[in-house]
This record gives sequence, C-alpha cells and structure tokens, in this order.
Amino acid sequence: MDRLVASAIARQRFYAVMLGAFAGVAAFLAAIGIYGVLAYAVIQRTHEMGVRTALGARPAQVLALVLRQGAILTVVGITIAVGIVAGVVVGFVSASPLFTMRLSSILHDSTRSRTGSRAVRATRRTLVVAQMAGGDGCMAVAAERAVVEP
Repeated sequence: MDRLVASAIARQRFYAVMLGAFAGVAAFLAAIGIYGVLAYAVIQRTHEMGVRTALGARPAQVLALVLRQGAILTVVGITIAVGIVAGVVVGFVSASPLFTMRLSSILHDSTRSRTGSRAVRATRRTLVVAQMAGGDGCMAVAAERAVVEP
C-alpha cells in the first residue's frame, strides 16, 4: 500500500523537490547579488568614510551609514519583487473564467442598483410609445398610468 501511494505522488514529490532546490539557488544568488552591490557601494565610498573618520565620526556611525544603504537597497528590491508577484497573481486570477463571471455579475449588479428604477421606467415608457404608435389607445392609456404610478 505504501509503494502504491509513493508511486502515485512521485511526480508531485519530484516537482516539489525541484522547486525547493531552484528556490534555494535563487535565494543564494540574490544574497550574492546584494552582497556584490553593497560591496561595490562601500568601495566607491571608501574615501568618504576615511574623511568622516578623520573628522571624528565613530566607527559605529560609519557602519550605520553602510547598513542603512544596504537596507534601502533591500527594501527597494523586495518592493519590486512583491509588485511583480502581485501582477502575476492578478493576471492568473483575472484570466480564470470564474473571476470573469463574478466580475461581470458585480458590474451588472452595481449598474442595475444605480440605474434601477430609471431603467425600468424608461423601458416601460418605450413600450407605451410603441403601443401608442400601434393605434390601440385604450391599452396605451392604461400602460401610461402604470408607468407614472410607482
């Protein structure tokens, strides 16, 4: 029984392991990239840090300057990544037929509630005018009264 269950979920397990491996590699590459950008920024500002230290800045203040710059880069990167992921999720959700049907239902309901009785009255008046043009005056008068009285 265990072999049957294992063979049934083998493909899903393989996909999960591969997804985890690629996610780990991606996280590692992202960490290396952030380190590289931060190291490059520190190398560019080495002269400035030396001047700050010579003018009396404590090493903790220089370290805070570097860490602040790294935090800003990290926050910007995370914000961009979240935006991209949200865009992809919204794209998948909005492409599903269930979302399309639900959206059209919401739009229909909101349009109907806004125009509501005005649309119904306009439709009835159109029918009244059409009936009047048809020549049956008795029915047209009765329909006009039904339209005027809510």
